[in-house]
Amino acid sequence: MFKGKLLVGKFEFAAEYAGRVFVFENENNLNAFLNQPRKYLQMLPKLPKATNICINGPRKSGKRTIANLLGNIYGFKVINIQEILESVLARQKLFESHIPSNFDKRSASIHLSEA
Repeated sequence: MFKGKLLVGKFEFAAEYAGRVFVFENENNLNAFLNQPRKYLQMLPKLPKATNICINGPRKSGKRTIANLLGNIYGFKVINIQEILESVLARQKLFESHIPSNFDKRSASIHLSEA
């Protein structure tokens, strides 16, 4: 983070603090952090308006907890893709006949295909 803006860090400028690893864009930013880490950790980064984050991991690893935490801090809308897909597939299983195409332009949604 530089002046409140997130930057892509490089592994050669990494530091461990409070059990976490932080990576920085350059050596100057690394040294500034090492001199006063609390100063930088008290500020929330300014994220672009169109920020999309995907959190994935094994079952019971805390994905939803982390997503909800980020949603509360930054005001992100949290969605669960698995729940959405399960809902769509359950609805599509109620169709009386098979729709041959895998994409229906009229409804702009996918549906089950028969093998």
